[in-house]
Amino acid sequence: MNVRLAVNHDREQWNRFLVSSQYGSFMQSWEWGEMQAGFGLPISRIVVEEGGIFLGVALILQREV
Repeated sequence: MNVRLAVNHDREQWNRFLVSSQYGSFMQSWEWGEMQAGFGLPISRIVVEEGGIFLGVALILQREV
């Protein structure tokens, strides 16, 4: 198992994973992250994979409180 930061070429596989997951949400989509980054929020995307197959993804938005 490998945990890593997502890169731009992961976009399609990222979104396919979300659509196929019972827990997927548009608020974890690649595009949602792009929109939030456009508002100036720092974002991170984490992928958990094994053998090139995505097992989990996480979009992390950093907000000041």
